[in-house]
Amino acid sequence: MGSSYRATAGQTEAPEFLAIDWILSQFSGRRASAMRAYRHFVSQGREVAVWEDLRAGSLLGSDEFAERMKPLLADAPLDPNFLRRERDAARPSLETLFCNATDKVTRNQRIHDAVRNHHYTLQEVGDHIGLHFSTISIIAKQIAGDS
Repeated sequence: MGSSYRATAGQTEAPEFLAIDWILSQFSGRRASAMRAYRHFVSQGREVAVWEDLRAGSLLGSDEFAERMKPLLADAPLDPNFLRRERDAARPSLETLFCNATDKVTRNQRIHDAVRNHHYTLQEVGDHIGLHFSTISIIAKQIAGDS
């Protein structure tokens, strides 16, 4: 998963399905100049805070759209070049993970899952359930030792 920016900006080869000629023609008739102008244009941002509107780490759209995309992302192989927030786009929310965790044993197993399997930080999990991050670390290690 990703955007068309790198191909349009000339940083990678454009896949066959991606048509970049029209957008580049809006910047210049010469390809190299158009790519430079395109990169400059995108870097200016036009006062649009795109990154603030991302859902599930890397999806631009409604919450409903992000939920519909999660199953498609769940089985996608992880590319080590993606940013962490992009890799974690398909992970369940902390609300979902801790839903119905009414006893300590279940809660502790969910802590382990959140930290070890879904790569939430100790601080994120601790803030969510009201425990100090060091306590989260101890619980996650204890559960890992039991497995």
